[in-house]
Amino acid sequence: MARAAARAGVRAGTDAHRAKTSRCERSLYEPFESHLAKQKGLRLRGVLHGSQGAVPRDAATGPWVGGGARVVVLEFRPEPQSPRSPRSPRSPRSARPTQETLRAALAAARTAPADSYDAAGEAARREAAAVLWAPPPAAARVDGSLLQRAPRGAWPPKSTAPPADDAAAWTTPAFDASGGVAALARGPLRGALERREAAVLRGAAVVDAALPWSSSFLADTVGPSPVVVLQATAEDRYLHYVERFADRDAAAFDTRDRATVEHRMPFLDYARARHGAANCYLQTPLVVATDETDASVASVEFGRGMWWHPGITKKLKDAVAGARGALEALAAPAQFGRLTRSQLFVSDRGARSPLHFDQYDNVFCQLRGRKRLWLAPPRLAKTARTYPVHHPLDAYARNDADGDLAKVHAVVLGPGDALVIPSHWWHAVQTLDDDCVSLNYWFSIAAWMLPPPAAPLSGDHLLCELSRQVEYLAADVLGADAVGGFLARLAADLAGGGSGGGDLPVRNYALHQLAALLGADRVADFCATFLHPDRGAGLPLLKT
Repeated sequence: MARAAARAGVRAGTDAHRAKTSRCERSLYEPFESHLAKQKGLRLRGVLHGSQGAVPRDAATGPWVGGGARVVVLEFRPEPQSPRSPRSPRSPRSARPTQETLRAALAAARTAPADSYDAAGEAARREAAAVLWAPPPAAARVDGSLLQRAPRGAWPPKSTAPPADDAAAWTTPAFDASGGVAALARGPLRGALERREAAVLRGAAVVDAALPWSSSFLADTVGPSPVVVLQATAEDRYLHYVERFADRDAAAFDTRDRATVEHRMPFLDYARARHGAANCYLQTPLVVATDETDASVASVEFGRGMWWHPGITKKLKDAVAGARGALEALAAPAQFGRLTRSQLFVSDRGARSPLHFDQYDNVFCQLRGRKRLWLAPPRLAKTARTYPVHHPLDAYARNDADGDLAKVHAVVLGPGDALVIPSHWWHAVQTLDDDCVSLNYWFSIAAWMLPPPAAPLSGDHLLCELSRQVEYLAADVLGADAVGGFLARLAADLAGGGSGGGDLPVRNYALHQLAALLGADRVADFCATFLHPDRGAGLPLLKT
């Protein structure tokens, strides 16, 4: 599953960083001179009028000309805090009018009919609720957060798109690829690729199907270097890949009942010991890009800049690299990024990977035996109850594909079939035969993550990633254990029942940036779909 390299980068914050200046916005609907004397660490920095930026302090005196909204910029110097439990500066009561103004603007945009949308009025309301709070350096993640790079200027117009269909009703289309993948990608398949939809390619033979792909063949061609084998515990029928995150603290959550064990051994040892073991699953990379942040588009390269599994034979190398033509035909219309890795999967009947999504675009090739895969679009997030970003099972669903989500569509792949799985699409896998072999190709998402986002942001893959950036922001500033409460108060803000609190500047900032990226009328649906506070309810903790 190897998702870590495509995720947000290493946390940049230190105690010294957190002690640096951050700014929080306050409304000028009531005097502030008395507040400044009472609020330790606060001083008047300037005044914002419309989009003209900060002006000198003396501009805040006397009557305001022109009837425009005024926003005071206060500077706050918080006390140094531990990186394990950072907190946002506590907001005084005077922040509430700005919060109420922002909430009113969101509600007005959400309820106004499309044909009566008042863009000028919306812009004025937004100026009145201008959010100048800046995330501290600890929250400035190295990959460049979509949330923090929201475009400036007028909000996107009100959306006229109809509500999305029930994600659980998705049916994965199947295409006959026996005439060649290139011809199919130029014809019937092109629309699905451009819309970033999952699709089955029957008889695609992306990888040489004439090779035997048996355990003995792989033992001879993979080489003696250790491969990665996952083994589920007796208490868990699923094989979870529990990562150790360098950029977040996941130590509070108890995952002992889902603690898949990782083994490293030569392929030959695995082949001798694993037959009939449904709780074992070989998942090992055969070739990996040395730079997974390369923002190239539709680049399929197996030579320069690629690391190959030590000891792999030329025969297996040629088979893996022989897919280049078919991969290029699929990557171009789908706007995949650079080829990042190819991974080998070997398992026996009964092995299962739970419902999850990857932060890679994926071309999955079935070489031997059969597998059943459940597939659903990213908008299934609310129904799937995604684990929080800071949980060790990040990107997994708390609900089962064949239990709580029984309506999720399943497909069966046989030898020679391929499956296109766009990034952030939900999928679960079940092995149906012994000695089952698959090979996949993962493509980087850096090509659409790093450039400045355009508004209105579209595509559920981007919305899913944006929701993760909201969680990162809350955790980096408030602490991972405060994210659940933050999301609950964010939902209350959108429902019209929000309140103050120490995280109010963070909520104001998040709502403002989301409105700038999505359009104010889409914020409530976005949060209800991708940031529902119920996702983290009832998770076992090791500490409180």
